[in-house]
Amino acid sequence: MFPSAKNILPLTGKLYLLVAFTVLLPAGVKAQDPPGKGDQTRTIDLSAPLTLDQAIQIALSNQPQVFIARSQVTASKARVTQAESSFYPQIEPSYTYSNQTSRINSRSINNESDATQIQLRQLVFNMGKREENVAQSRKLLRSTEFNLMDTRQRVILNVTNAYLDLLRRKELVKVELASVERAKTTLEFTKASVEVGASPRKDILQAQADLDNAQVRLSQAQNNVQIAQVSLKNAMGILTNAVILTPDTPMERPSMQPDTRTSADYLKLAFDMRPDFKSDVLAIEANKHSVKIANINAGLLVEANLTQGYRFDPDRGENRTFITTFSYPLFDAGLTRSQVRQAKASLEQSQQQLELTRQSIQLEVEQAYLLREEARLRIAASEAALKAARENFEAAREAQKEGAGTILDVITAQTQLVTAETNAVQAIFDFYIADARLKRATGENDRYLAEGKNR
Repeated sequence: MFPSAKNILPLTGKLYLLVAFTVLLPAGVKAQDPPGKGDQTRTIDLSAPLTLDQAIQIALSNQPQVFIARSQVTASKARVTQAESSFYPQIEPSYTYSNQTSRINSRSINNESDATQIQLRQLVFNMGKREENVAQSRKLLRSTEFNLMDTRQRVILNVTNAYLDLLRRKELVKVELASVERAKTTLEFTKASVEVGASPRKDILQAQADLDNAQVRLSQAQNNVQIAQVSLKNAMGILTNAVILTPDTPMERPSMQPDTRTSADYLKLAFDMRPDFKSDVLAIEANKHSVKIANINAGLLVEANLTQGYRFDPDRGENRTFITTFSYPLFDAGLTRSQVRQAKASLEQSQQQLELTRQSIQLEVEQAYLLREEARLRIAASEAALKAARENFEAAREAQKEGAGTILDVITAQTQLVTAETNAVQAIFDFYIADARLKRATGENDRYLAEGKNR
């Protein structure tokens, strides 16, 4: 039997009163936007030449990896709030309505009751479990914050590598274009030389083959530019068919002076700065708290709770309860003991993960340092080789014009020149890519966070 209409109205009024009380109670708590709100991918304007700085900021605003790391921080903050809530009273207003109908000896009996009350519950003591939970959640929060910083640094490195690779591919296209033009000039001269009888007709075939090969290499270089553009878009976290324009300014020649700092200096800096290393250290601290919590659960547990309640209707009154509970997991099929073993295994795993990170950082620092310094030396050597290759090509072409050289001498000199030009381009970009990796290896490549951008 449902409540009658005359009873529904007062019940509805009580419900409204209770809801209003519940809503007004936490009036000091401000509603927060859901995680990620306002971070949606924006329309990216790629009509103007894109700088490396702009590409990085686009990535930090659009790369899903950054959003995922950010949401992990948000979740960790929520877990801290959950853990800290055990130190505060839990206030719970409630309204209970019951309607029971029974039939006995053809008589219908209707029992109807309702109660409006508010209760306060407070955990007083639980053997330090709540303290350990709070400490653990705070360590995990700091760990995820460092993980966000690490994610940003990885994104910055990926964008930097992709951007520099795009510039490199464009420079190599210029090398191949120049090669095609030289091959065309050689072919035209060879045809003219054959017509006047100064060269055999087979030289035309060799010159034509050299031109065809140069055009194939040009086509490959142009295709590599398209691939590099796709890679850069992916690194920035954007979906677009727009062509990425880059400034025509050539890369600045780095200093030829060797670095005064050693790889050991950079390694020390890396251990002080790398966010992933700090994140792993905090993960170990969090797992130590997990072991303590598991040990508490596996032993004698003492818990004290206080409940204070007040009933408004139908009869006004209050009640207070203080409960102390002593419990011990005498038999739980090995549950609590296995939880202790699991916590200890997780702690050991996090300690080994820290060692893996330490070794990885050392590898990254030393490799990047050596590659950068090796590229610095190659720049000077490749410039000297390029100068010699140009002079050799010009000499071979002049010798052909004078009848003292063959088409094979010209083609060989042309091949050597292309190789020298390619090596000169590669050395410059190898230096800058290794330098970017070294900055990442030492945890110094995110100046945008220091400037307060893209937080």
